[in-house]
Amino acid sequence: MNHLSSALKYNIKHWYFPLISGLLLIGLGTWTVAHPLETFVSLSYLFSLTFLAVGISQMFTALDARKSQENWGWSFAGGMFTTILGVILITNPAMSLTTLPLYLGFYVLIKGLETIGKSIEYKDVSNSWGLLMFSGIVGLLLGFIIITNMTFASLTATFWFSLALFNAGISEFIVASKLKNIKEGMHSKK
Repeated sequence: MNHLSSALKYNIKHWYFPLISGLLLIGLGTWTVAHPLETFVSLSYLFSLTFLAVGISQMFTALDARKSQENWGWSFAGGMFTTILGVILITNPAMSLTTLPLYLGFYVLIKGLETIGKSIEYKDVSNSWGLLMFSGIVGLLLGFIIITNMTFASLTATFWFSLALFNAGISEFIVASKLKNIKEGMHSKK
C-alpha cells in the first residue's frame, strides 16, 4: 500500500462514499424520470441562480484582491458580466430554458471525462477497470449527443439528464466495488 498515492489510500479507506453518492445519483435520476417538467424548470432556475452566485462571488473576490493584484479589474468586470447574465436569465426564464441543454451537455461530457480519468487511475490497482472506462465513454457520448443536437436535446433534456445521472450513479457503484475489493485484498494479504 506504500506505493499508492495518499488520495487513493483515502479513497480505499472510505470506499463507501462513492456507494452513497451512487445511491443519491440513481435516486435523483429516478425522480427526474418521474417528474420531467419539474426537473427541466428546476434545472433552469438552478442554472440561472448559479450564474448570479458565481458572478457575485467573482466580484467580491476581485475586490478583495485589488490590493495585491494589479489587473483585478478584469476579474471584477467578468464577475459583473456573469452577475448581469444571471439576472437576465432569472428575469427571462425562456432564455434559460433554451440554453440549459447546452450546459447540461457540457456537464455530462465533463462527468464522462472524470469517470474515464478515474478508470485510468484505478487501472494499476484493479484488473477490471474497463467497465468504469466504458461507463465514462458512455457519459462522453451522451454529452456529445446533447451538445451536437440542441433541438433534440431540448425536447429530451430531462431524459438525457436522467440517463446521465443513472450512468454516473452506476459509475460510482463500480468505483465503490473496486475500492472495497482493493481494501479487502490488502487486508487478506496481512
